[in-house]
Amino acid sequence: MQSRDYLVETFRRVHGHVEGRLLEGELKLKLPRGLASTEVLLGRLDLQTVVVPGRALTLKLRDTNLSIAQGGQSIPVIVSTSVGKDREHVRLVVTPDDNTLFQGEIPTGLGTPEQGNMRVEIYGGDQVSYIIDPEYQKANDINYPAKVLEVKSNARLASSSGDASGMVLRWM
Repeated sequence: MQSRDYLVETFRRVHGHVEGRLLEGELKLKLPRGLASTEVLLGRLDLQTVVVPGRALTLKLRDTNLSIAQGGQSIPVIVSTSVGKDREHVRLVVTPDDNTLFQGEIPTGLGTPEQGNMRVEIYGGDQVSYIIDPEYQKANDINYPAKVLEVKSNARLASSSGDASGMVLRWM
């Protein structure tokens, strides 16, 4: 389809081309299986700097020449926290509508870290970092540094009167 080809060429030149991304969203509405992925990728993927406890952390990596993914396989990533020392493993897999974009997701929340439970537990004042598994990097002769995310939340504390033993604090 010629329209899609033009958009692919546009994104090759300027990945975050805003008008092109909006047109891509309109095009998806008209294509068969176009709504398989409803995200519109505005902005640069490498500028995510914040994680919000309680919201899933979505990691994305663009590998235009598949030099990182070595033929399209999944990419192992380690997510860790600075204060709580949580450490979780996530695999980024190719997205259905773009074979150069790899994505993975892991839930987050406030709490005492438990390594290996596929959830990033965060303390206040923590920093979350993620890196392509160093062993994978060494095996594939690549060297990408860790990315650091700040923890931000617009928390709301709710409480009530009565027996405090049944009180539950929730982040909303």
